Amino acid sequence: MIDHTYADYWKDINLLAKETIEECKEPDTDIKEYIKEIADGVKWVIYPDIARTCIVHSRNSDNYADSDIGLDTSQGFNSICSQVAHWAFVADLEQEVSKLQENEEEN
Repeated sequence: MIDHTYADYWKDINLLAKETIEECKEPDTDIKEYIKEIADGVKWVIYPDIARTCIVHSRNSDNYADSDIGLDTSQGFNSICSQVAHWAFVADLEQEVSKLQENEEEN
C-alpha cells in the first residue's frame, strides 16, 4: 500500500528542493519557472486523490488566491483540487528552497 502521509509529502518537498538548488546553479536559470515545471508533473498535483492530500499537508493551501491565473472551475472538482494543489506545492517548494539556501549560506 502506498501512503501519502504528511512525512511523505515533506520528504518529497525536501528532496525536490535539493534537486532544484542543484539544477539551478547556472545564473541564467529561472528557479521559479523550474519549480513550476516540477509542480506540473508531480503526483501530489496530477492525481486528484493525492492532490487533495497535498492540500491537507501543505502550509500554503490558500496560495491559489495569490496566483495571477486564478482557478478554472469549468472542469469540475478534481481539476480544482489539482489547481489548488499546484499552487500550494509551488509555494511549499519555493519556501523549502529558500530555507535550504539560507542554511547553506550560514554554513
